[in-house]
Amino acid sequence: MRSATQKIWKIFKNKNGKRKKMKKTLLFNPGPTNVSDDVRNAIKTADICHREKEFFKILDSVRNKILKIVNGEKTHTAIAFVCSATGCNEAIISSIHGKILLINNGEFSDRLGKIARTYNIPIIELKFDPYKQIDLKRLEMSLVLNPDITHIVIVHHETTTGMLLPLREIGKLAKGYNKVLFADTVSSLGGYEIDVKKDNLDFCSVSSNKCLESFPGIAFVIANKEKLKKLKNRSRSFYFNLYRQWEFEEKTNQTPFTPAVQLFFALDKALEELMEEGVENRTKRYAKNAKKMRTGLKRFGFEFVLPNNLQSNILTAIWLPENMDYWQIHDMLKEKGYIIFSGKKSIEKGIFRVATMGHLEEKDIEKFLNDFEKILKQSNFIK
Repeated sequence: MRSATQKIWKIFKNKNGKRKKMKKTLLFNPGPTNVSDDVRNAIKTADICHREKEFFKILDSVRNKILKIVNGEKTHTAIAFVCSATGCNEAIISSIHGKILLINNGEFSDRLGKIARTYNIPIIELKFDPYKQIDLKRLEMSLVLNPDITHIVIVHHETTTGMLLPLREIGKLAKGYNKVLFADTVSSLGGYEIDVKKDNLDFCSVSSNKCLESFPGIAFVIANKEKLKKLKNRSRSFYFNLYRQWEFEEKTNQTPFTPAVQLFFALDKALEELMEEGVENRTKRYAKNAKKMRTGLKRFGFEFVLPNNLQSNILTAIWLPENMDYWQIHDMLKEKGYIIFSGKKSIEKGIFRVATMGHLEEKDIEKFLNDFEKILKQSNFIK
């Protein structure tokens, strides 16, 4: 009897028994993203033990590069975890002893509230319309009326809608009222300038598989070292013990638990590419891709969830027309080698999403739009 692996590989072999060259799939979902060939090839390392100097070197390189990208070499540290970015969010929140003011404007900020309540952390949720920019005066009023608040918690880029919060302005309020600021920058870091000093960021989280353009499986907490030192013996978690993880990585250049070794090599290459391209240039590339994508979608008759001035360069949320079967269109696009995205809650609200982050060029957007137009005509959605 063939194993499941053998059955899978049979799909990718031709009649001569050689592996077929797999067709490239263009990912327009909000992560994982497409990566460069160099990043993909960086995984092909020798078999390496994570308790040897070869891994120590790559871990140190990755941590230092992330800090350079956010201008945090002197004041902050980067703490690696083998998990999705939600794990890093939990690492930060499970160390909070105080009272949280959470800006809730979407599915992912709502998730942060669920994590806080899991650990019985006092929380005030300041809920905003997910389709409008937040009111900073209302945020400031909450700080005035609730002086016992110790932490402000936000999601910088809400991938449910593509809303980008005014991080720098929120950072000024946090500093002015002497509050600790934690921002989930999971899907924005690398795609927008984030400066931990200018933004007064005490803690933020980032995933390897969004705008950093690497593979999923690694995430980081970027933390102000002085604020981090106060968290010793304060975590409510074992695996996600933020201070202990940092202390171990600092002292040994290792992770306390087995890391995804090869993924670190891929991420190191991806960060090298980001530094060579520059965050400003990557932001411009994403903006060009987003503009081309939205121009085409608008031509097909689609309407966007957010007005132009509120849309990020990273993702476009689109109202699903009543006469369009999303899953039929999704599957037809997938047959052509494209992935679009909508979660259960988004479908219920009549929204689907097309992301323009990752290792994509304008020609990829053009190719997608050409094939999308053919599918829409075939489905009698447009003439």
